[in-house]
Amino acid sequence: MLCRYPFRSYFTLVTLHFFIALVINCPTRVTDNTATLMDNIYTNFNSNIVNPAIIINDLSDHFPIMTWFGHDIFKSMKIGYKISRQVNDKLRSKFAEQLRNTDWNSVRTAINKSDPNLAYENFARIYKEIYNKIFTKVEKCASRRSPKKPWIRLGY
Repeated sequence: MLCRYPFRSYFTLVTLHFFIALVINCPTRVTDNTATLMDNIYTNFNSNIVNPAIIINDLSDHFPIMTWFGHDIFKSMKIGYKISRQVNDKLRSKFAEQLRNTDWNSVRTAINKSDPNLAYENFARIYKEIYNKIFTKVEKCASRRSPKKPWIRLGY
């Protein structure tokens, strides 16, 4: 069978050589007369495939496919610490005032010398320093109440 289609034969040999496997092995396009596997997901780490799926719908002549890889999605559910920045109206006002009172001469000088890269680097450096000084990082304990299905909103 492989000799009849030389490109398919070559493709199969290359995928086998690199230990690449198909994740989906059922038809993804079904008509009244045919069933064909047309949409593929390839991987070289089979042991981390959690749940490949073909989603049956009538929106298209091809069925959507999906898969979860690895167990990393569950690690985010564990309790740990979350780092965020403290932001409120008082700090925003302080930040705006600090920006107004900042010496921007290094940025202006770079602009006058027609060096936009240096101007941007100076601007970004000054802005980031003020931002980090005003909006300090806060470490909080992450809650267990994170949704198990993050794509579903609580209001539904």
